[in-house]
Amino acid sequence: MLSTLDFLIRIIVAAALGLLVGSEREKSLKQRLAGPRTFSIICLLGSLLSVLTYYNFPLSEYFPIVGMIAIFSYTYYAYRTGRKILGMTTLMLFPIIYLIGLFVGFGFFIQAVASIFILLALLVSGKTLHEKIESLRSSEINEMIEFGLILFVIYPLLPKEPIVFNGFVIDLFILFAFILLLSLINLLAFISSRIFKRASVILTGFISGVISSTVAIIFFAKHNKKSGIVGAGASIMGSFARNAILLLAVIPQDFVLLFPYFIGITAIPAIFIFRERRYARTKMVVKQPFSLFGGIKIAVTLFICIVFLQLISTYSPSSVPMASLFSGSVSSAYTILSLGTISDRVSLIISARAVVLAIMGSTISTALAAVMYGNKKYYQPIILQLLISFLFSGLYLIFI
Repeated sequence: MLSTLDFLIRIIVAAALGLLVGSEREKSLKQRLAGPRTFSIICLLGSLLSVLTYYNFPLSEYFPIVGMIAIFSYTYYAYRTGRKILGMTTLMLFPIIYLIGLFVGFGFFIQAVASIFILLALLVSGKTLHEKIESLRSSEINEMIEFGLILFVIYPLLPKEPIVFNGFVIDLFILFAFILLLSLINLLAFISSRIFKRASVILTGFISGVISSTVAIIFFAKHNKKSGIVGAGASIMGSFARNAILLLAVIPQDFVLLFPYFIGITAIPAIFIFRERRYARTKMVVKQPFSLFGGIKIAVTLFICIVFLQLISTYSPSSVPMASLFSGSVSSAYTILSLGTISDRVSLIISARAVVLAIMGSTISTALAAVMYGNKKYYQPIILQLLISFLFSGLYLIFI
């Protein structure tokens, strides 16, 4: 049996949470059929029925279920008779608010409050959310579904035990985990670019750099304007940030060691961007970051990179850093993920040096892309940024 204080706290919290949702509905829809009082009473009902289960009333354990049936029945009745007045979203809130009232009555305060604020965020952003979803093409939504199928259907079916062949360990589960991690980062960056498609060149450049800094460098080279230089610098910064996130995910101990390095190397393009910040408006269309074909291409490239570094780590562990310089020129992201599979074979210092050299290799390939696709006015400031980053990386290697 609950004390009087506990009883009062639960019903007051329930009424307050219902009041918040009801106030949002009344203010946004400008109607009073379902407002603060209605939602407070529904949430209070859920709380009271759950609180009564603590007392020795006959059949009190069934009270919450009876209340749920009643709320669903009323929701269905209101849907059939007054849908045009209230709307589908408001009607669906009735059982949800009742369930949150049950949460409060059973003492799950944090869960109830978190649910309310997530619900409020969805309600407040309703119009904006519709606009952003409408900006997505059907092909892009299909690719998100493909990603979900691989993540939640195919990935759990993969063998958990690694495959050993002539001393080489191939862990399909880890391989696909790395592919999904990289694809997820690219997917989130792509969705951000679609949502903020008219945002500043700094934001679009940063997002594009997370997906592929080389592609972004080539794109901005076509502008031949100051905004293109700013966008290229932002894409370089985005690629550094992506590498830091990947390193944190696969080799956290190296991330701790290299955290000052990432702060320093990210600050270099940030300073250049700050100097040219007045050139900050453009539009960029980013290619889809994930598809089944793209996933296969990532898998093949990452597999080759993993096998290459495993060969080096098996026969000459001290050569892993130089091998990472070579593979990093192809992709620093794939190289960092591949290093995660051999981190138990080499020392912390060797793997940290390998990460830095992989980024140096990526810096070289980015510089070549800028020179090949841009004019002198475009590539000179970019080469300067990359040269400083390269020298900074070289100095950091000495102190590791």
